[in-house]
Amino acid sequence: MTHPLYDDEVEVEQATREHLDQGRTVFQLWQLDTDERLHSHAVLDLLAPPHKARILSLGCGVAGMEAYWQDERPDLRFTLVNRSPSQLELVQAGGLRVLCDAHDYVLPDAAKPFDITVLAYVLGHCNVPKVLDRAMAATNGTILVLDVFDASTAFVRTLQYDAPDSAVLENLGFKRIYVPSWHMAPFIRDDARALGVIEQAAPAIWVHHA
Repeated sequence: MTHPLYDDEVEVEQATREHLDQGRTVFQLWQLDTDERLHSHAVLDLLAPPHKARILSLGCGVAGMEAYWQDERPDLRFTLVNRSPSQLELVQAGGLRVLCDAHDYVLPDAAKPFDITVLAYVLGHCNVPKVLDRAMAATNGTILVLDVFDASTAFVRTLQYDAPDSAVLENLGFKRIYVPSWHMAPFIRDDARALGVIEQAAPAIWVHHA
């Protein structure tokens, strides 16, 4: 399910700039800390990328989380993939920007597979098996999926985000990472409609190791 917002680049840019104007660059419903920088660092600690790791981010948004990673680990190298040209223009992290739908991304000929691929809050807009297949084909290391799962019909309808089923990842060999606590993103606390359904899907982190 693609959110109607993404059919209109003018609206995408407007909504994205509104988030940026409020100091928000990590567009994730649930986070590991109330501060998005600390959240991003906590995810980075879970990943523990090797030195000079090459990281692919499929459906990167404005790569806010990746920018925090880059601040902490300048050795990391990023390829940032987004179907939205306006969001790519507003990307916060340095690296190669690729205008492409996550479904269509293919590792370039003769390119080495990535050490890490990140899919953060993108699968609800995608054909999940197809995008995970693309990620697995492009990665010789770790795939991290940070998202919400197993959503109610009301959640999907209200947020227009078709959260994936946990069983799909489990059947592909992904392992769920224990997270002691989750924190609701500030932009959800300000949205009465979203607040009514936000707990009808489960946040989780899943990883797959090649």
